[in-house]
Amino acid sequence: MSTTARSMTAEELFELPTYVQGNDYRYELIRGELKKMSPTKPLHGIFTAEITAELIMFVRARNLGRVFGAETGFLVER
Repeated sequence: MSTTARSMTAEELFELPTYVQGNDYRYELIRGELKKMSPTKPLHGIFTAEITAELIMFVRARNLGRVFGAETGFLVER
């Protein structure tokens, strides 16, 4: 007997809890399939914090809009 994985929607992904005890992974949705992303390392956090701080100052000084953190989810394609 074979089983077929059910396709997940973007809405279902956004409804998943952002933290589950013992699960340090984040997930992304690619063509309906849930993919586990590797956890980032501390150096990644340092770089993203520094780049984000610089971008925020640049964007605010020029009233260009908003800057989002590296962990923010976006719906890119439907």
